[in-house]
Amino acid sequence: MEKSTGRDMHLYRFYSPLDFLLITLQILAVLGALEQPAHAYADPGSGLLAFQILSTTFAGFIFILRRRVHQLFKRMTEGFKPKHSV
Repeated sequence: MEKSTGRDMHLYRFYSPLDFLLITLQILAVLGALEQPAHAYADPGSGLLAFQILSTTFAGFIFILRRRVHQLFKRMTEGFKPKHSV
């Protein structure tokens, strides 16, 4: 059995199980939308479905990025807080 490196552990700490679940659901939604080819008629709403999938993926990415940046600044500013002495 190989010993895991610090680089591998970093990937596990960056993504939470909820992130993996959301990514998996997005992939399944795309695969479900592309399951059957259109032979003679394409529904006009098909393009809107693809746009909705892409926009929700982008919005989720922005939300996760915003949360990570907030956590980074929170950790940086915690070091500058004055310590109270008793």
